Amino acid sequence: MNVSTAIIRAVNAHYLSSSQLSALKPIVVADFMRPLPIQAQAGSAMQNRITRQLLNWLEPALAETFAACATAGLWEDGAPHGLPVAEIYESYDVDSDAVGWIQLYRAEPNYQTLELLRPYFEGRFVIGFELSPFQKAAFDALGVPYVSIAIHPLRFLHDYKFMISSNFGNMQALQPFALPREQIGFAAQLRRAQFREAPLELRSEAAVLFGQVEIDTALIGARGLISLQDHITEVSNLCARFDTVYFKPHPYGAHSQEQALILSQFENVKFTTHNPYALLAAPQIETVAALTSSVLTEAPFFGKTPQALSNIWQDHSETAAYGIELLSAAFWKALLDSVETGKMSERILPTAAPMTDVTVKSLLNVSWETHGAQTIPESGVEVVLNKGIEIGVGHEGTKMLRGSGWKVPSRDHCWAGPQDAFLSFRLPPHAAPDLTAKIIVSGMATKDHPVLLQIHSEGQILGETVLETSGLVVLNIPLKPSSRSALGDVLLEFVCSHAHSPKFINGGSDQRALAFALRRVEIMSSKAALSFYIGETVQARDTRGNTRFMPYGWHDAEEEGVWTNGRRSRLRVTTDPLPDRDIELTLGNVRALLSEMVPVNVLVVSVDGVAYHTHKFRRGEPGEMGRSGVDIAVSLPREAFCKPDGIVNIDLDVVACHSPAMAGLSSDARELGLTIQHFRFDSAIRSVARKPSAHVANIIGPFNIHTGLSVMARNSFLALKSAMNDPAADRVQLPAGLLGPRAVNFNNSNHLDENSGFVQQDQDGSDINIFLGDVTRIAQIVRKDGNTILRNRYNICYGAWELETLPTYLANTRYVDEYWGLSNFIADAARKRMNIPVYAFPLPVDLHYPDTVTPRARFGIPEDAFAFLFTFSVDSTMARKNPEAALDAFQAAFPDRSAPVVMVFKSMVRQASAPNREAFKAFKARALKDPRVIMIEETLSRDENASLYMRCDAYISLHRAEGFGLTMAEAMGYGKPTIGTGYSGNLDFMNAENSCLVKYAKVKMDPGLYHGQQREWAEPDPDDAACHMRRIFEDLRFREQIARAGKRTIYQEFSTLAVGKKLLARLKDIREARA
Repeated sequence: MNVSTAIIRAVNAHYLSSSQLSALKPIVVADFMRPLPIQAQAGSAMQNRITRQLLNWLEPALAETFAACATAGLWEDGAPHGLPVAEIYESYDVDSDAVGWIQLYRAEPNYQTLELLRPYFEGRFVIGFELSPFQKAAFDALGVPYVSIAIHPLRFLHDYKFMISSNFGNMQALQPFALPREQIGFAAQLRRAQFREAPLELRSEAAVLFGQVEIDTALIGARGLISLQDHITEVSNLCARFDTVYFKPHPYGAHSQEQALILSQFENVKFTTHNPYALLAAPQIETVAALTSSVLTEAPFFGKTPQALSNIWQDHSETAAYGIELLSAAFWKALLDSVETGKMSERILPTAAPMTDVTVKSLLNVSWETHGAQTIPESGVEVVLNKGIEIGVGHEGTKMLRGSGWKVPSRDHCWAGPQDAFLSFRLPPHAAPDLTAKIIVSGMATKDHPVLLQIHSEGQILGETVLETSGLVVLNIPLKPSSRSALGDVLLEFVCSHAHSPKFINGGSDQRALAFALRRVEIMSSKAALSFYIGETVQARDTRGNTRFMPYGWHDAEEEGVWTNGRRSRLRVTTDPLPDRDIELTLGNVRALLSEMVPVNVLVVSVDGVAYHTHKFRRGEPGEMGRSGVDIAVSLPREAFCKPDGIVNIDLDVVACHSPAMAGLSSDARELGLTIQHFRFDSAIRSVARKPSAHVANIIGPFNIHTGLSVMARNSFLALKSAMNDPAADRVQLPAGLLGPRAVNFNNSNHLDENSGFVQQDQDGSDINIFLGDVTRIAQIVRKDGNTILRNRYNICYGAWELETLPTYLANTRYVDEYWGLSNFIADAARKRMNIPVYAFPLPVDLHYPDTVTPRARFGIPEDAFAFLFTFSVDSTMARKNPEAALDAFQAAFPDRSAPVVMVFKSMVRQASAPNREAFKAFKARALKDPRVIMIEETLSRDENASLYMRCDAYISLHRAEGFGLTMAEAMGYGKPTIGTGYSGNLDFMNAENSCLVKYAKVKMDPGLYHGQQREWAEPDPDDAACHMRRIFEDLRFREQIARAGKRTIYQEFSTLAVGKKLLARLKDIREARA
């Protein structure tokens, strides 16, 4: 409904008069559907606090206007009068979390919702703060009159103003309460005049891009919460239009540094924390850009062109703005009068502003003009790590001096008095946490008249020294992460105990009170390598003397680039924190010195001794000196950064080098090989997004760690590859020239990448993405790299989950076109909550057979014992894997400890939580009391892991839930009789004919056991499992029968080739549908 119209809406299908409205009982609410940070403490939630505060402000006015007292509508689970919020979420089968709230924010209220809300709101008059479209639609359907109040986007005014929407009354009749448009324009004029007195030093013909707080209702789109990273193409277009784009983060935004890092890929983006209205008033700024920020509404009042990067922005520049008078009884009586008269009654309007100092800003105590969490002001100098900055006349470092304590700079230093001396600078966005500021000072002091010099930041003393002479003193000050803003701004305060005049110390006429002189500053990294950030381009001309980056094999850098010197040239790089994806290093505009003497040259690029790329230069082709250069992309695997020092050595080896003089080309006698203009470090994921679509699919996941997800990544790759190489006549036919799958490494876990034996060096990409894991991993990629990998592609999530219903946050389909579950169990769980195509494709089982099987003795297994095996990761939680039940079943099956039988537990503990570590410790202590139990906790090689399965006699898993159950499938594939709980994903390949299924009971989960879930899972029966164990041990014929049947099932239906054909057939269907 258009609430700005003068038409009076008749609620409950009949006309409500002013007196009827005033007879209703007012109820004050906020967006009561917004989730609680801690569900057990509903009363402390933000929305409840807003509701109580709004009621406190309005209560006197509402008491004069309505016959009944106003009450508050709160989300308080279990409270007698709490709103039924949890029940509403349940009626939609979504969780009451942030993802669920976003999902329902613009939804249509269902019948259950209306019936749940009816007893709470029937006969009520709703006064709401920022009601959601969902709530407004519910009140419309229930015939409940409401007024929703929201902060107006025009925030440059002296005080915040309000917007109003309602499903009754005549908004035009409230015009006398609204701020005249002429006054708004005049206020903007005064703001511009205010900032003209101290204009900003900005580049001309620029734009400014404003960030927003992350959980902003203005960012809720049709598919969820949008972000700056979703609009990288729009940002790129903005950067292409302007020479400079300033990025101003939201002061209360938690992801400012993340946004700064992703924007660093654009070389003309500069970061600023200036007052937003100083930026709007700056004549150099032509366009104001944002996703949906209120600043877009404000921009025209400052003569700027607004550019919304998102099409969901709503322009409120013409929307009426109401002042604090909205809290008065006169306003509410006039609102009710407008129902009867259609116009404002003859009331005297209150004029609160001249009568009180109270403002909405002071009541809310929120203003985005402050620095918010970023208390450090704007810096004018961005430092280069490991490069000294001189202080003095004409030196760049003098721009870093802030405060009145500094004196007029001298040629090579600047004196400071005892107070108000600050040093301000900005670190690169990628700067490591372990930086040191090397500060060189001298004192106006003697041994008898010393000066104590302290350096402070954010209230902490970072370092101090006692100056006793005029000689040079070096201070090494640690720059803690807490002393930097999100954009890397640092403010150091120099605090001195005394100041002396030169006349007093040395004689002469200078009577200024001086404490110390600042001479040089250098910000140093502890690592002897170039610390880069993803998206950074390093110009070769700027590398002169940088031996950290170029330790040997290089001539001095020139304006056009840098030449290699000799046959081997080394680059040394690092980055912090550890990247979660591979890095692509591009050697930019490379050209080789070729001549008749050396008509061909070959470059081999090695990373830590492993050759990764070879390029051949020939005369007459691009890449020859005098012709256009070539860009050479080199993959830097994440594994290379996982060493203790994190330093990666990149060797550039050329077959030959010679001098121009030797070749008769010039008098230059230097030995030259290649010249390189620049070095660019980028995410391999962003790089793949730019490449041609030559592969059948991009498989994106962790390929080089030892976890179940990594096995899934490698096996899925092998499955598609084997299906495409299948020589059988019934193979899936794909378009000619389409290459096999493209592996893209992404590991956002704490597991360090290792050499998994998986090598993938393809250079192109695909128009179909298969993301391994869950949808949250896709969101993490977008936050780091933007959405370029998703655009114009078909995006599939190939995922796992272990319970019968996906949590809402895992059912978020914002970035996904299709979902593949690892089992029918997972697919069924996904279908309940996903509104996209869902398929079940099993995890391919790739069985490894080592050339030499590791003997039992290596694992401590007696040669004459019958060995049961269970392998599990404590990271997957002890409760779900349930090794205690396997131990119970084993001890019940074999109470006689003299029987030749052992129970082998192979476990892994890497990222497990503290409670799981404690649970494992207790389990281990109990298990080892039985001498027949063998515990293996070390990480095994692939050969050893396969050998362990082959050396054992049977396998058991008494899990409470499994998404697929890979270890059981592998055991069956190796021909081992397998026992498993008869529940969840393993039922895709286990049945009564090929395995032993254990009886179970469905039980309610303890919410603290598994990711906060409170659903049902299986409680396997240890006695039934014990019977199966006893039978497998005693009945050779039965044992061999189910072992053969199990092996046949895995080979025929779950091998890499069998599953690969199914995956390939689906990809073919997708391609044909998209053609």
